[in-house]
Amino acid sequence: MLLNVGSPRKFSKMFLQNVRCDIINVHPGVLPKYRGASCVEWTIFTDGPIRNMAYFMVQDYDAGPIIAVEDYRFQIGNSYSDIRTEIYTKSICLMVESVGLILRNGLNSWNTEEQNIDIDSYPPISPEDMLLVLEKIKNSSHHAICLS
Repeated sequence: MLLNVGSPRKFSKMFLQNVRCDIINVHPGVLPKYRGASCVEWTIFTDGPIRNMAYFMVQDYDAGPIIAVEDYRFQIGNSYSDIRTEIYTKSICLMVESVGLILRNGLNSWNTEEQNIDIDSYPPISPEDMLLVLEKIKNSSHHAICLS
């Protein structure tokens, strides 16, 4: 297996066909609803669950079979930067956990349930909507920002 750790580029169809092993990625958002860019921001904007999801990569962005899911809560007073940093730090742990799940349970992209990707993904977030996201964080009005 290969681990994709922060590659900003889409792998070509030819690469995916020729690599002859599964590629694992961790995405900081709810799949398939928040595929692509700005997933953390749209999650906060729409008051969705803040999470990382590990999955097997396929040709389409963030569309492969899911391996593991991890939800997060944040303390009141966390900044946008704190939230983003924590999500990416925890993605490393989820990647390691996912490799363990794959090895222990014999998982691969062929025996794991595919996502329903017939859902439109959100576009990159606008500057105006980003201001609303920052306001929600500042006011602790997102359900994942709490006392405990």
